[in-house]
Amino acid sequence: MVGLTLLLVTYWLPRGWALIIALIAIPILALLASLLLFQSLGYFASFIPVLAGVFVHELIEHNYEYHMLLRQQMKLNVTARNR
Repeated sequence: MVGLTLLLVTYWLPRGWALIIALIAIPILALLASLLLFQSLGYFASFIPVLAGVFVHELIEHNYEYHMLLRQQMKLNVTARNR
């Protein structure tokens, strides 16, 4: 649920802001979720790997979109030069 919440919040933001907010929110959310679970059930769970996975996914998606836009721009530049 914590990872899904982070993805939903960052989905509506521009990519640059989403990465910054995710980087700040991951440690805070991980600590709060672990504390809440420990206080309510007496168990300790590490949410850091889950939230780190969400952040890595955001970085990979950002990199993919960046390279796709670069390819599209290069195609447009070639088309414009051929005219």
